[in-house]
Amino acid sequence: MNAANLQLAEQLVNAQYVRQGAQVRHARESLLASLLAQRRMPEVGWDETSIELLLHELAGMDSNNFPGNTGVGEREGRLLCPLVAHRHYRLAHGIGRSGDIAEVQPKAAGSSLLVKLANALALDLLRRAGAPSFGAALVLPMATGMSIALVLLALRKQRPSATHVLWPRLDQKACLKAIILTGLTPEVIDGCIVGEQIETDMDALQARLDALGSERVLCVLSSTSCFAPRAPDKLLPIARLCDHHGVPHVVNNAYGVQARPLMRMIDAAAQNGRVDAVVQSTDKNLGVPVGGAIIAAVGKGPGAAASKALLKAIGGTYAGRASIAPIVDAFCTMLYLGAEGYAALVVEREANMLFLAHAVGTVARAHGERLIVSGANPISIAVTLGVALGARELEAARPGGADAACAAPPAAGGGDGDGGGGGGGAADAAVRGPGAAASGPATAASGSGRRLEAAEYTAFGARLFQRLCSGARVVVPTERKVIDGVELLGFGAHVRGYPSVYFTVAAALGQSRAEIELFAKRLDAVFVEFERASRAEARGGVGAAAVLQPRDCAGK
Repeated sequence: MNAANLQLAEQLVNAQYVRQGAQVRHARESLLASLLAQRRMPEVGWDETSIELLLHELAGMDSNNFPGNTGVGEREGRLLCPLVAHRHYRLAHGIGRSGDIAEVQPKAAGSSLLVKLANALALDLLRRAGAPSFGAALVLPMATGMSIALVLLALRKQRPSATHVLWPRLDQKACLKAIILTGLTPEVIDGCIVGEQIETDMDALQARLDALGSERVLCVLSSTSCFAPRAPDKLLPIARLCDHHGVPHVVNNAYGVQARPLMRMIDAAAQNGRVDAVVQSTDKNLGVPVGGAIIAAVGKGPGAAASKALLKAIGGTYAGRASIAPIVDAFCTMLYLGAEGYAALVVEREANMLFLAHAVGTVARAHGERLIVSGANPISIAVTLGVALGARELEAARPGGADAACAAPPAAGGGDGDGGGGGGGAADAAVRGPGAAASGPATAASGSGRRLEAAEYTAFGARLFQRLCSGARVVVPTERKVIDGVELLGFGAHVRGYPSVYFTVAAALGQSRAEIELFAKRLDAVFVEFERASRAEARGGVGAAAVLQPRDCAGK
């Protein structure tokens, strides 16, 4: 209400009450004024009513919501189902224009304003998370893998003769499929085993770059967040290598925003080497439905100019308009949490990482297993698997030599923050009880048990899922996977010949201590089940996999 309407309202309702309501309205308008002027996350998060009022005001600026508007085009933002209209706050036009996803949509001033604000808030979020060198951000309505593909397509326009992507191996399919989708050739660089941790093989990366020549290499696609025992890639050495050879560097930071060490690592790489684009997921880092990503460009450092140009090219590469829904989700969440709320979640996650390592490590040791030392990974932990299942050995075809292990491990602590450090971290220390320290690579099992088939190991993960524990992954390093013609030996382990079967779990943003406690209890119960089955098999019965076949989820 404006001042004139408030005066009219005072003729109907006690003036004191009207003025009180007007003060609340003014307070909410001040929130919006601050948002428009500062273009940063609010320190204290907004309440839901304030966010909804803003969404309704922005929707009212789109032409499909103009009173008396007559649309005679083929796309006029018509919503036929009221449920759909309410779900999307009548924001129906989408974002961008047919030639550029970052362009203002003339029919949708409100939607365009929302997108500009979302980009500004996302940039502020990333800077606060530990990367102050970032200079711009673009929130896309595509998940991480497709967003990486869009980055590669934009780079391909800039470097049409370059057809190869150097990819330090990460056994999650999205990156590899993004490379193949864009018609490029992936050059898979296996990691190397240092102690028990899998690290970037810089010698192999350098050798492949030299063999191909920088003019044929589109970019190096490195990764930060990953499943243990893989460490984040050595971003600083990679960034310096790329800067020296004039090769673009794209960072897959899928769920790394929630981990301050990873963000600081990216920032150091950007300021002291070349980083062209950093891609992160909205669902993993902001707790929204799957379908969005934030692409960041750096604003400082040797690669700043190229990074800024690439972000603009990415916007112009997207074909057609795009959905605004994932961007609305991210925008609302950043407003709701505020800077203080998000920072509190990050601190809570770090505490949960230590607690998860302690709780899971305690259960593991009680059943003859232990945590694998991978201290450079701030999000994920890995646990050996085999003793409780009665395994004798794992028939892992470890090739040995330089293919499996780096020539020399780095100094304890990981050097200059490049993510490849050895020596373990706080999560490792949290679970080392008396006699628990490792003295070399984990073994598949000890004792005099029998050799297990892969299905008997994966049955362990299936039983956890049946007990409503989602997210745990069992990795059998003898697995072989062919993805669009690319063979990956030891799939799941990020490297050929890892010497242990293991499972991984993670401490992610939004996880509660109660969830970890419940998981530890259920993990212990599953270990007990498999131990009983193993003893029964040893007495002449059937094996664990047969005894513990996953039950039908429907409860038949």
